[in-house]
Amino acid sequence: MKVQINVEYHPEYEGGFEPYVAKILEYPELQGYGSTAEEAIQDALGFLEEHLGKRLKVVREEVALELAS
Repeated sequence: MKVQINVEYHPEYEGGFEPYVAKILEYPELQGYGSTAEEAIQDALGFLEEHLGKRLKVVREEVALELAS
């Protein structure tokens, strides 16, 4: 199973909420939140495990960055 995760940083949440939001593109209803991008990804993967009813293991990780100047 291959999934794509989009992580966005929301500075307006800084201080009061967890500013990183990770969305699993194949399951748009599943989102994770965290103080770091890694925490948000792990949170989203936890929701995916619950949704599928089984434990998942990351076997390969690819990273693509889109930066604004």
